[in-house]
Amino acid sequence: MNISVFGLGYVGSVCAACLADEGHFVVGIDRDGGKLAKIRSGKAPVSEPGLDEMIEKVTSSGHLSTCKDAHEAVLRADLSVICVGTPSRSTGAVDLRQVLTVMREIGEALKEKIQAHVVVLRSTVPPGTSSRCLQILREIAPHSKLSFFYQPEFLREGRSIAEFRHPSLTVVGSVARSSYEPVAFLWEQRGGKVCLTDIETAELVKYACNAFHATKIAFANEFGRISKAFGVNGEEVMDIICQDDRLNISRTYLRPGFAFGGSCLPKDLRAVIAEASILGVDSSLLEGVIKSNSTHLAASLKAVLAGMSKSTRERPSVLMVGIAFKPGTNDLRESPSVALAEKLLSRSVDLTIYDAWVKPEQLIGKNKSFAEYELPELRSCWFRSWVQLWNKHTLS
Repeated sequence: MNISVFGLGYVGSVCAACLADEGHFVVGIDRDGGKLAKIRSGKAPVSEPGLDEMIEKVTSSGHLSTCKDAHEAVLRADLSVICVGTPSRSTGAVDLRQVLTVMREIGEALKEKIQAHVVVLRSTVPPGTSSRCLQILREIAPHSKLSFFYQPEFLREGRSIAEFRHPSLTVVGSVARSSYEPVAFLWEQRGGKVCLTDIETAELVKYACNAFHATKIAFANEFGRISKAFGVNGEEVMDIICQDDRLNISRTYLRPGFAFGGSCLPKDLRAVIAEASILGVDSSLLEGVIKSNSTHLAASLKAVLAGMSKSTRERPSVLMVGIAFKPGTNDLRESPSVALAEKLLSRSVDLTIYDAWVKPEQLIGKNKSFAEYELPELRSCWFRSWVQLWNKHTLS
């Protein structure tokens, strides 16, 4: 099948590479020329285990290519997958401009296309967005033989390739629960549970999942603090709770640790809260999750400062191992470690940062702009190897 993938970030690049690796002919479209250049050179535009090797393989075989012309890409494709970003506005509500722009571009191309075309939206969007997209497509190309589906992604950074190939859950929404046959290849032979539903339900499921994951992290962290105050091991408390796999669901995220961050959980929590506010629905718990996460970050800072106060040095130094929002990725967006680093630097702390996955000079796109805005001192604090760290602390 010929497939066009719009948006080559963490979701789109993995989606494009995996589909190409399965034998499809995929063309990737993105407004960021740096991402396109990376793929053309056989490199991944994002840091993800195994993705570099896969992209090198599928670009060499000719199964993955890039294109700046959305019109041409749609005319050449049987199916278009939309993975563009849906960032937060200042109010917390989701910014749909990229999604709607792509829909208009696809619509213009469909005016010239005789063959049937399938559109699969994977970007995280609030209920009603797909209907709006479908309306745009039908207004621009009313005679197009179009099928539209919404398939939320559940890919965790650091494990995206494995989870694309073997998902634990696949959710697909279609208009009025009509035929899902045009996209059945997306889940057949991959295992896991498959839920076929209407589009609005599929849209909200994505937010529900991320809101639940964020809630679990905040819950475990809050109980970790409470447990510590009682002199109880919070890890053991959570471990015992997780042994009830009938009522307490699973171990994933239910571990006291650091604050949550990244490009999904904070953004999607804000979006759910904003959408609920528009509908006049109280969302105190979710608002409390964000507050609890901030409280947990403040508690982490307090613990670091308390440790520094015990030092006999005139200017205590702090080594931060890991700056991305979680191990195995170079994604700095809304990373709590970045926030912690900012607060330490504002107190003139001698801060050293090391992260095996993050290379400041290789950051691109929104990841790069976030780092430059939130942590402009990143390069000056950066150490590339444990040898450098050893030399710094043994020679100083």
